[in-house]
Amino acid sequence: MDGSYNNPFKFNAKELDEDTDTGLYYYGARYYNPRLSIWYGVDPLAEKTPSWSPYAYAMNNPIRFIDPTGMIAEDTKVKPPNDYIFDEKGNYVRTEKNNQPHRLVIENSKTKDRTNYSFADPKEDAKQIDRGIINKVVFVSEKDIQGMLKKQGAFESGKFNFAWESQGGGDFDYSYSVLPSKYAEASSDPLNSYSNALFLPEGDTTAHNQMNFGNYLWGATGYTVGFDYAGLQMGAHANSKFNSRRNGYESQWDSKDDQRSIILGATHAKRGGYRSIPNIISYGKTHKNSY
Repeated sequence: MDGSYNNPFKFNAKELDEDTDTGLYYYGARYYNPRLSIWYGVDPLAEKTPSWSPYAYAMNNPIRFIDPTGMIAEDTKVKPPNDYIFDEKGNYVRTEKNNQPHRLVIENSKTKDRTNYSFADPKEDAKQIDRGIINKVVFVSEKDIQGMLKKQGAFESGKFNFAWESQGGGDFDYSYSVLPSKYAEASSDPLNSYSNALFLPEGDTTAHNQMNFGNYLWGATGYTVGFDYAGLQMGAHANSKFNSRRNGYESQWDSKDDQRSIILGATHAKRGGYRSIPNIISYGKTHKNSY
């Protein structure tokens, strides 16, 4: 940690999603485009106000109303936002109230310098920290990310093989096929037994729970083998909806946090030039946290 700080909170003191380079701001419930003055995504409580567009910002009257989370104010029983403080080794330290959406904060125990991050799934991840289930952040190095992809054959795979091995238990079902053996903090059954850790990829600003980090690595793999963002999003939806029997969970569309982690993983691969990486990266079994 070098003590530098790049503030991602800009328009309306909300977080600019810099990872995807979309110019969108994260409000907690959904994303907002200030240039077009519309929400990206439907209000989660849209059924409460059927006479209003679910995409309208502040009921089309920002002078009179505010829209602090992206949900109608009448029913936003959202838990007060918190800063969840972890030290430079990834250990949970304490929780502090703030005036922003939930944030993950890495604080150097000696210098007290801080770096802020977002959660891929703010609601669920914050809940698990509050319950004492999540108490660790695993800092995932770029070498480890590339190593996990190489071990599973991402750099020599084709689109067809990627699609087949993306099903439950396949090589690219990272939450089950890779993370439990790679990290002591990972759960062998993350759907039913929550991991005690969040995973923070090197160079990114978003932390992911185990299932979402599996989605992140899957997105990075999909981009590496040649899929674009739209193809990955549609493929993930189709896999969750139509392969439920093999995946081991009920048929469903991907959640917002699933899709976000996928896109962030693909963006990481794009930024790192993964499509041009030769298949020569070594993969270490021993995990050591670093920051």
